[in-house]
Amino acid sequence: MPKIFIVGATGHIGGAVLELLYRKYPHVKIRALVRDEAKGERLRERYQGIETVLGDNSALDVLEREAREADVVLTFPISSRTQLLTHPRRRPDVRQEPAISALLRGLSNRTPKPYYIHTSGGGLIWDEPNGEPTDKIWDDVDDIQEMQSLPSSYIHATPDALVFSHSPTIHTAIVSPTIVYGLSPSHDHPTPVTLPMALNQIRRLGQGFTVGPGDNIQAYVHTVDMARLYLLLVEQALSPSPSNPDPSLPIFGPQAYYFAASEELPAREYMTSLIDALTHHQTPSLTLKSSEIVKLDPPEISRSKLTKDPDVNAKVLFGMNMRVRSTRAKRVLGWRPVEGGVLEGLREVVGVWGEGERSRGGEKGKL
Repeated sequence: MPKIFIVGATGHIGGAVLELLYRKYPHVKIRALVRDEAKGERLRERYQGIETVLGDNSALDVLEREAREADVVLTFPISSRTQLLTHPRRRPDVRQEPAISALLRGLSNRTPKPYYIHTSGGGLIWDEPNGEPTDKIWDDVDDIQEMQSLPSSYIHATPDALVFSHSPTIHTAIVSPTIVYGLSPSHDHPTPVTLPMALNQIRRLGQGFTVGPGDNIQAYVHTVDMARLYLLLVEQALSPSPSNPDPSLPIFGPQAYYFAASEELPAREYMTSLIDALTHHQTPSLTLKSSEIVKLDPPEISRSKLTKDPDVNAKVLFGMNMRVRSTRAKRVLGWRPVEGGVLEGLREVVGVWGEGERSRGGEKGKL
């Protein structure tokens, strides 16, 4: 029986992937890393037969051991307990080289070659956050060599290189989400992690914001559409006779990089709809002082300041361009996004976020 090990199964993305995997493969042995027993109990109650193991991305021995026993490993961003205690507002840690190395050690030098499906992010190709548009569109096939040559200072560049360096002994693939939207079946994180980044900044300002004119263009992907991309990769990994309609592009390997994107929006258009959704729901913990959208000064914001301050992170995220083409997934996996658009479901997503705020007694800044 094939064995799948998942890191980050309770998260927004990981929870959506787990839901699809369980439906498709109810009899495959799935083990999931969980930070505490309460999370493990919720998963086991919801998914009969799933096994959980306690740990986080600092439990290197656990990660290596579990990877050694797995045929397929999927990783989604998580934070260690130490990081959560030291930085309680910290978002999932996207630079997890020690944890990744532990998983790769467990997978290396085995016969047959196991599979490692890693989650990266579109932040790899962000430009400077000045709120201006760009014509540059990054293609995960045509531009892969340029992407793999980006400096190690770029977010995701170092862990991505680490993953691909093991492709001689492991079947590797990297999925790179753009800005994730929509609701996830995850119990713990039904709404995207980028939503509170925007809402916390709106809360502090008392109104919506753009960086500069807000004409920068950003790619989005629904979490369930993205989960289907992971499912297609797992199907190939578990298939006794995998198929590829385009043999010139290997499904796994040192350049198996998959952007996940379904549509583009200017930042101002998204922010306008977000303010409309907040006005509609009138969440008590987030009061708008004005319906006007304020322009933040680009010179105060720099890509180099990313991760140092959550307020700056929000400004960087909503000030940069992120335009991509999901060429590889469409050509070799037949992946096609089918979920509704970003703005179509934004009121519902904000409503779920507001319910979570109320259930926590209005605790601010947490999701």
